[in-house]
Amino acid sequence: MASSRFTVRQVTAIQMLDVAEARQKAWQQCAGSAVALTAADLPAPDARSEARDLVRALPARIRTVWKRLHWENGKKEVWWRLIQHGVVGAGGHGWAPKKGVGNVCGWLPAQAAPSTVRALQLREHVFWGCAGALEVRRVLQRQLPQGVELLPKHVWLLEPLATELHPLVWAAVCLTALAVMLSVSKQLRRCSGLGQATGEVDRVPALMLEAL
Repeated sequence: MASSRFTVRQVTAIQMLDVAEARQKAWQQCAGSAVALTAADLPAPDARSEARDLVRALPARIRTVWKRLHWENGKKEVWWRLIQHGVVGAGGHGWAPKKGVGNVCGWLPAQAAPSTVRALQLREHVFWGCAGALEVRRVLQRQLPQGVELLPKHVWLLEPLATELHPLVWAAVCLTALAVMLSVSKQLRRCSGLGQATGEVDRVPALMLEAL
């Protein structure tokens, strides 16, 4: 007679299904946002197909970063949270800025949008469009060969820009870039004026070197 009893592993797996589904959806949103952010200026042949390919590569990339990049996990956490931004209880940032609250750069999320949408808008701003993120991008872009353009997918999803670039080296660069973007964004929210904000942005190159 077959037993109907579940093992601890089976029960845990069942309980984790919702979290796994939430993570998968968050990865799809992250990849979709990464592709869409540059689609206007640099359209992909098939944006949906590119996003799907990026998501397929994520599990292996996550394993590589956690097992082969010998940094403290705290330095990797900003990336883990970024790719699951807006997911409550799945290890992501389950938060969004309050309505009407911005920073000295003048950016505000859509006032009528629900918190989940504002959380995704915040990701795009903090990790790509904010003054601090723009300066980090300029620092990285200056190190790239002429004609190679840095895109969100390269930083958000640790997608190497070229096959000869070692994945772990690029992962380390991107994790550093994301950490500095987040740090400067937090500092900008505390700034009282443009002069103070400019000083924070000017510190980006030094912060990048220090973090590496």
